[in-house]
Amino acid sequence: MCFYFVRGNSARCTRFTMEIQKLLSHYAKQPQLKALAKALENKRIKTVGIDGLAGSSCPLVFASIANRLQNPVVFILRDADEAGYFYHDLMQLGAPALFFPSSYKRAVKYGQRDAANEILRTEVLSALSSFGKTKAFIVW
Repeated sequence: MCFYFVRGNSARCTRFTMEIQKLLSHYAKQPQLKALAKALENKRIKTVGIDGLAGSSCPLVFASIANRLQNPVVFILRDADEAGYFYHDLMQLGAPALFFPSSYKRAVKYGQRDAANEILRTEVLSALSSFGKTKAFIVW
C-alpha cells in the first residue's frame, strides 16, 4: 500500500504494512464502536442499523467488536453476491461467521433443491440453537 504525502511542490510515496490484528485493535478503541457494542448487547434494542460504511468497512467494524459480544448478530444483505463478499471479508478478518445460503439452485429459477446448501443451512441452524463461538450469521 502506498500513501502519498504532499509537502509544497513535492510528493513522496510512503509504504507501510499493518497487521490485521493491529488494525482491528485500533478500530476497537474508537468510542463509536464501544457504543455500538453496548447497543448490540442491550436486550431492549432489537435492531441496529449502520449507515455510511462502504466496501469492507462494515465487516472490519464488526470484526473489531466481535470478541466483546455475548450474543450472535444476524446481518441481512441485499443479495447472494453481497452476502458472499461480506462473509468472505469476515472470515479473512478472523471473525467467526456462518453463511446461510438459499436451499435452491440459482434461487428458485429451476426449482431444484441444492443438497450442499441444505447442509450449510443445517449447520447454521444448529449453531444458532447452541450459541457457540459463532458471532455472525449472514443472510440475504
